[in-house]
Amino acid sequence: MLSLYLSMVDTDEQKSFVENVYLKYEQDMYKVALSILHNKQDAEDAVHDAFIQIVRNVDKIMQVDRPKLRGFLVIIIRNCSINIYRKRKKDAHYDIDDEDQPEVADDFDLEQSITTKHEQEKVREALNKMNDEQRNILLMRYFYDMTLDSIASELNISYEAVRKRLDRAKSTLSRVLTGGNSDE
Repeated sequence: MLSLYLSMVDTDEQKSFVENVYLKYEQDMYKVALSILHNKQDAEDAVHDAFIQIVRNVDKIMQVDRPKLRGFLVIIIRNCSINIYRKRKKDAHYDIDDEDQPEVADDFDLEQSITTKHEQEKVREALNKMNDEQRNILLMRYFYDMTLDSIASELNISYEAVRKRLDRAKSTLSRVLTGGNSDE
C-alpha cells in the first residue's frame, strides 16, 4: 500500500514524509482503529482512509510540529474509524437464520451484555456532545491509556494544564451523562 500512497504525492520531500509516517505510525494507527471497530478488515479500511486523507493534505500535515504529529494522526484515524463505525451501524442488516446465528457460551449473560452495550452507547453519545478539546483529552487518557505526561508532550502543554483540562472534561462528561448541559 505504501507504493500507492507514494504515487499520490509529487515531490521527493512529500514522498519521504509519507514514507516516514507510514513506517513509523501505521501499526499504531491500525491498533487505534481496531480498538474502535473490533474488526480487522474495517480497521485496515480505516487506516487506508486515513492515509488517503494524509496524502491529500500532505502539505498541511508536514507543517504540524513533530511532537504533535502522533496526536494529530490519532485524531485522523479515530475520525476515520468513527465514520466507518457509523456507516457500518447504519447499513447493518441482520438475517435471522438459525445457521447464521453465532454460538453463545453457556455462561453468557444476555442482560449484562445489553446493559454494557447500552452504557457504552450512552458514553459514546455523551462524548460526541462534548467539544473536541475535552473529548480528545478524555480519549487520550482513558481510551488510549496515555499518561498525563505523554498527553502534555503530545499537546505541547504543561502537565498541570492537562490535569485541569482532564478534570473539566470529566465534570462535563458527568453532567452530560446525568442529563445536564455540555456547555461550560
